[in-house]
Amino acid sequence: EQPLEYKWAIPEELNVPPDPLRLRLDFHHQAVEMTLFEGESVTKKLVSAMDVAHALATDLSFGTGLLPPGTLWWENTRGGPIFALYVEPKVRKVALLEVATKPPRRFTIPLPGFIFLCSPSHLYHPAR
Repeated sequence: EQPLEYKWAIPEELNVPPDPLRLRLDFHHQAVEMTLFEGESVTKKLVSAMDVAHALATDLSFGTGLLPPGTLWWENTRGGPIFALYVEPKVRKVALLEVATKPPRRFTIPLPGFIFLCSPSHLYHPAR
């Protein structure tokens, strides 16, 4: 199997040489096949999708920028980013609704510090 020669969109008068195909990844339903073109030889082998992802990710660089006060950490996951936010202990006003038809009882109580895990991609939407 010979690598394909692609026509460049770069005008010929610029004298940019063609760029031969060196490697191809074919993603199948349950496997990833790597085809390596070296001179006249062609080598095929199955590779791990995770290894491909790690190899491509080595060139990625990103940061969070400034995080809001109280942010302990940030993590990027498959489901989107997750933030851990810390809220310091303090005396808070809370309401306790015991019966839906009566007003809530109100208390002023000391509460411990809290850590909230927040994911913007998993917002709570109450039933309508």
